[in-house]
Amino acid sequence: MPLVGWEVDGVVYDLDQVAALARTGELVGGRWPAEVLAVLADQPRDPYRLRASDLGGCLRQKVLEYYEPYTLRPDDRWEALVGTGVHAAIARQSDPDSLVEVRLLALLPVDGETLTLSGQIDRYHRPSRTLTDYKTTGSVFRVGRPGPDHSYVLQANAYAWLLRQHGEDPVRARLWFVERQGSVSRATGRRQVRSRLVEVDLMDPKAFEDRLVEIGRTLLAAHREGKLPPALPADHPFCRWCPVAEVCRQLEQESGGAG
Repeated sequence: MPLVGWEVDGVVYDLDQVAALARTGELVGGRWPAEVLAVLADQPRDPYRLRASDLGGCLRQKVLEYYEPYTLRPDDRWEALVGTGVHAAIARQSDPDSLVEVRLLALLPVDGETLTLSGQIDRYHRPSRTLTDYKTTGSVFRVGRPGPDHSYVLQANAYAWLLRQHGEDPVRARLWFVERQGSVSRATGRRQVRSRLVEVDLMDPKAFEDRLVEIGRTLLAAHREGKLPPALPADHPFCRWCPVAEVCRQLEQESGGAG
Protein backbone atom coordinates (compact mmCIF):
# COMPACT_ATOMS: atom_id res chain seq x y z
CA MET A 1 0.00 0.00 0.00
CA PRO A 2 1.25 3.53 -0.64
CA LEU A 3 1.25 6.45 1.73
CA VAL A 4 -2.43 7.02 2.61
CA GLY A 5 -2.34 10.32 4.46
CA TRP A 6 -0.64 12.95 6.59
CA GLU A 7 -1.05 13.21 10.36
CA VAL A 8 -1.09 16.74 11.78
CA ASP A 9 -1.59 17.19 15.53
CA GLY A 10 -3.24 13.78 15.84
CA VAL A 11 -5.64 14.24 12.90
CA VAL A 12 -5.12 12.18 9.72
CA TYR A 13 -5.84 13.88 6.39
CA ASP A 14 -6.08 11.43 3.50
CA LEU A 15 -4.41 12.23 0.19
CA ASP A 16 -7.67 13.28 -1.48
CA GLN A 17 -8.24 15.83 1.29
CA VAL A 18 -4.68 17.11 0.93
CA ALA A 19 -5.07 17.40 -2.86
CA ALA A 20 -8.33 19.34 -2.43
CA LEU A 21 -6.67 21.72 0.04
CA ALA A 22 -3.73 22.15 -2.34
CA ARG A 23 -6.05 23.30 -5.13
CA THR A 24 -7.42 26.07 -2.91
CA GLY A 25 -4.07 27.03 -1.38
CA GLU A 26 -5.12 26.03 2.13
CA LEU A 27 -3.05 24.73 5.04
CA VAL A 28 -3.33 21.16 6.29
CA GLY A 29 -4.27 21.27 9.95
CA GLY A 30 -3.83 25.03 9.84
CA ARG A 31 -0.05 24.60 9.77
CA TRP A 32 1.31 22.95 6.62
CA PRO A 33 0.98 24.08 2.96
CA ALA A 34 -1.08 21.38 1.26
CA GLU A 35 0.77 21.73 -2.05
CA VAL A 36 4.06 20.83 -0.34
CA LEU A 37 2.59 17.69 1.24
CA ALA A 38 0.97 16.70 -2.06
CA VAL A 39 4.35 16.77 -3.81
CA LEU A 40 6.05 14.81 -1.02
CA ALA A 41 3.37 12.11 -1.29
CA ASP A 42 4.26 11.37 -4.92
CA GLN A 43 6.38 8.21 -4.65
CA PRO A 44 7.46 5.47 -7.11
CA ARG A 45 5.71 2.10 -6.59
CA ASP A 46 8.27 -0.38 -7.95
CA PRO A 47 9.14 -3.05 -5.34
CA TYR A 48 12.59 -3.53 -6.85
CA ARG A 49 13.47 0.13 -7.18
CA LEU A 50 15.98 1.47 -4.68
CA ARG A 51 17.22 4.98 -4.11
CA ALA A 52 20.84 5.40 -3.16
CA SER A 53 19.68 6.72 0.21
CA ASP A 54 17.80 3.44 0.85
CA LEU A 55 20.95 1.32 0.92
CA GLY A 56 22.03 2.26 4.41
CA GLY A 57 18.48 2.32 5.74
CA CYS A 58 16.06 -0.36 6.87
CA LEU A 59 15.04 -2.77 4.09
CA ARG A 60 12.28 -4.13 6.31
CA GLN A 61 10.72 -0.66 6.40
CA LYS A 62 10.92 -0.40 2.61
CA VAL A 63 9.14 -3.74 2.17
CA LEU A 64 6.43 -2.99 4.75
CA GLU A 65 5.74 0.42 3.21
CA TYR A 66 5.00 -1.36 -0.07
CA TYR A 67 2.32 -3.60 1.49
CA GLU A 68 1.02 -1.81 4.58
CA PRO A 69 -0.98 1.47 4.61
CA TYR A 70 0.84 4.17 6.55
CA THR A 71 0.71 7.85 7.36
CA LEU A 72 3.47 10.41 7.79
CA ARG A 73 3.88 13.39 10.09
CA PRO A 74 5.09 16.56 8.31
CA ASP A 75 6.98 17.49 11.48
CA ASP A 76 9.08 14.33 11.07
CA ARG A 77 9.78 15.19 7.42
CA TRP A 78 10.80 18.80 8.01
CA GLU A 79 14.53 18.18 8.23
CA ALA A 80 14.45 16.30 4.92
CA LEU A 81 12.49 19.16 3.38
CA VAL A 82 15.10 21.68 4.52
CA GLY A 83 17.77 19.50 2.93
CA THR A 84 15.77 19.48 -0.30
CA GLY A 85 15.81 23.27 -0.28
CA VAL A 86 19.59 23.29 -0.01
CA HIS A 87 19.85 20.94 -2.98
CA ALA A 88 17.42 23.07 -5.00
CA ALA A 89 19.67 26.10 -4.46
CA ILE A 90 22.70 24.10 -5.60
CA ALA A 91 20.86 22.96 -8.72
CA ARG A 92 20.64 26.56 -9.92
CA GLN A 93 24.41 26.80 -10.16
CA SER A 94 26.06 26.36 -13.55
CA ASP A 95 29.41 24.61 -13.86
CA PRO A 96 30.55 23.34 -17.28
CA ASP A 97 33.13 21.03 -15.66
CA SER A 98 30.66 19.33 -13.33
CA LEU A 99 27.49 17.30 -13.19
CA VAL A 100 25.25 19.21 -10.77
CA GLU A 101 22.04 17.78 -9.27
CA VAL A 102 21.75 15.17 -12.01
CA ARG A 103 19.49 12.16 -11.42
CA LEU A 104 20.94 8.88 -12.67
CA LEU A 105 19.38 5.44 -12.97
CA ALA A 106 20.89 2.02 -13.71
CA LEU A 107 19.61 -1.55 -13.89
CA LEU A 108 21.13 -4.66 -12.29
CA PRO A 109 19.81 -8.18 -13.02
CA VAL A 110 19.31 -10.25 -9.85
CA ASP A 111 18.06 -13.86 -10.07
CA GLY A 112 15.53 -13.25 -12.82
CA GLU A 113 14.40 -9.81 -11.64
CA THR A 114 15.82 -6.39 -12.41
CA LEU A 115 16.95 -4.20 -9.55
CA THR A 116 16.73 -0.49 -10.36
CA LEU A 117 19.02 1.88 -8.50
CA SER A 118 18.52 5.63 -8.77
CA GLY A 119 20.25 8.56 -7.19
CA GLN A 120 20.70 12.29 -7.54
CA ILE A 121 24.31 13.38 -7.87
CA ASP A 122 24.86 16.65 -5.97
CA ARG A 123 28.13 17.48 -7.70
CA TYR A 124 30.62 15.47 -9.71
CA HIS A 125 33.69 17.43 -10.81
CA ARG A 126 34.92 15.74 -13.98
CA PRO A 127 38.50 17.09 -14.16
CA SER A 128 39.35 15.85 -10.64
CA ARG A 129 36.90 12.89 -10.83
CA THR A 130 35.57 13.93 -7.42
CA LEU A 131 32.06 13.26 -6.14
CA THR A 132 30.65 15.57 -3.44
CA ASP A 133 27.43 14.85 -1.57
CA TYR A 134 25.81 17.64 0.45
CA LYS A 135 24.22 16.86 3.83
CA THR A 136 22.36 18.99 6.37
CA THR A 137 22.82 18.19 10.05
CA GLY A 138 21.86 19.50 13.46
CA SER A 139 25.49 19.76 14.52
CA VAL A 140 28.71 19.13 12.60
CA PHE A 141 30.28 17.84 15.82
CA ARG A 142 28.16 14.69 15.47
CA VAL A 143 29.60 13.71 12.11
CA GLY A 144 32.92 12.59 10.77
CA ARG A 145 34.40 11.18 13.98
CA PRO A 146 35.79 8.56 13.87
CA GLY A 147 34.39 8.37 10.33
CA PRO A 148 31.22 8.89 8.33
CA ASP A 149 28.16 6.82 9.18
CA HIS A 150 27.98 3.49 7.34
CA SER A 151 24.75 4.52 5.62
CA TYR A 152 26.47 7.59 4.17
CA VAL A 153 29.37 5.45 2.96
CA LEU A 154 26.99 3.13 1.11
CA GLN A 155 25.12 6.08 -0.37
CA ALA A 156 28.29 7.73 -1.68
CA ASN A 157 29.42 4.42 -3.16
CA ALA A 158 26.02 4.04 -4.82
CA TYR A 159 26.49 7.41 -6.50
CA ALA A 160 29.96 6.35 -7.64
CA TRP A 161 28.53 3.10 -9.06
CA LEU A 162 25.83 5.02 -10.92
CA LEU A 163 28.42 7.37 -12.38
CA ARG A 164 30.43 4.38 -13.62
CA GLN A 165 27.34 2.95 -15.29
CA HIS A 166 27.10 6.23 -17.21
CA GLY A 167 30.69 6.32 -18.42
CA GLU A 168 32.38 8.28 -15.62
CA ASP A 169 35.27 7.08 -13.45
CA PRO A 170 35.15 8.65 -9.96
CA VAL A 171 38.23 8.19 -7.79
CA ARG A 172 37.30 10.35 -4.79
CA ALA A 173 34.16 10.95 -2.72
CA ARG A 174 33.43 13.56 -0.07
CA LEU A 175 30.54 14.48 2.20
CA TRP A 176 29.97 18.17 2.97
CA PHE A 177 27.93 18.61 6.13
CA VAL A 178 26.32 21.97 6.91
CA GLU A 179 24.25 22.86 9.96
CA ARG A 180 20.58 23.57 9.37
CA GLN A 181 20.37 26.50 11.79
CA GLY A 182 23.78 27.41 13.09
CA SER A 183 24.33 29.39 16.28
CA VAL A 184 25.28 32.84 17.53
CA SER A 185 28.97 33.31 18.20
CA ARG A 186 29.71 34.54 21.72
CA ALA A 187 32.81 36.33 20.48
CA THR A 188 31.22 38.31 17.64
CA GLY A 189 27.49 38.16 18.38
CA ARG A 190 26.92 37.14 14.78
CA ARG A 191 25.23 34.02 13.47
CA GLN A 192 27.63 31.29 12.48
CA VAL A 193 26.81 28.23 10.36
CA ARG A 194 29.39 25.50 10.76
CA SER A 195 30.30 23.00 8.06
CA ARG A 196 32.63 20.04 7.75
CA LEU A 197 34.09 18.14 4.81
CA VAL A 198 34.52 14.38 5.33
CA GLU A 199 36.33 12.01 2.97
CA VAL A 200 34.68 8.69 2.06
CA ASP A 201 36.56 5.59 0.97
CA LEU A 202 35.28 4.23 -2.33
CA MET A 203 34.75 0.48 -2.37
CA ASP A 204 36.08 -1.81 -5.06
CA PRO A 205 33.42 -1.59 -7.82
CA LYS A 206 32.92 -5.38 -7.91
CA ALA A 207 32.58 -5.53 -4.12
CA PHE A 208 29.94 -2.83 -4.18
CA GLU A 209 28.03 -4.53 -6.98
CA ASP A 210 28.09 -7.76 -4.96
CA ARG A 211 26.57 -5.80 -2.08
CA LEU A 212 23.83 -4.53 -4.40
CA VAL A 213 23.06 -8.09 -5.51
CA GLU A 214 22.87 -9.15 -1.86
CA ILE A 215 20.35 -6.37 -1.17
CA GLY A 216 18.41 -7.36 -4.28
CA ARG A 217 18.18 -10.96 -3.07
CA THR A 218 16.86 -9.75 0.28
CA LEU A 219 14.10 -7.88 -1.55
CA LEU A 220 13.39 -10.92 -3.72
CA ALA A 221 12.96 -13.11 -0.65
CA ALA A 222 10.52 -10.58 0.80
CA HIS A 223 8.36 -10.12 -2.29
CA ARG A 224 8.51 -13.69 -3.63
CA GLU A 225 8.52 -15.72 -0.42
CA GLY A 226 7.12 -13.32 2.16
CA LYS A 227 10.35 -13.47 4.16
CA LEU A 228 10.79 -10.06 5.75
CA PRO A 229 14.27 -8.59 6.17
CA PRO A 230 15.47 -8.67 9.80
CA ALA A 231 14.09 -6.03 12.16
CA LEU A 232 16.38 -3.44 13.69
CA PRO A 233 16.63 -3.24 17.49
CA ALA A 234 13.63 -1.39 18.94
CA ASP A 235 15.88 1.40 20.23
CA HIS A 236 17.55 2.00 16.85
CA PRO A 237 17.35 5.70 15.81
CA PHE A 238 15.66 4.76 12.51
CA CYS A 239 12.72 3.25 14.42
CA ARG A 240 11.95 6.55 16.13
CA TRP A 241 10.70 8.10 12.87
CA CYS A 242 9.58 4.96 11.05
CA PRO A 243 5.94 5.19 9.84
CA VAL A 244 5.52 1.39 9.94
CA ALA A 245 7.27 0.80 13.28
CA GLU A 246 4.08 -0.32 15.02
CA VAL A 247 3.17 -3.00 12.48
CA CYS A 248 6.82 -4.06 12.36
CA ARG A 249 6.87 -4.73 16.12
CA GLN A 250 3.54 -6.54 15.94
CA LEU A 251 4.96 -8.86 13.31
CA GLU A 252 8.06 -9.40 15.44
CA GLN A 253 5.92 -10.41 18.42
CA GLU A 254 3.79 -12.75 16.30
CA SER A 255 6.89 -14.44 14.89
CA GLY A 256 8.58 -14.68 18.28
CA GLY A 257 11.34 -12.31 17.18
CA ALA A 258 12.44 -14.54 14.33
CA GLY A 259 12.19 -11.68 11.77
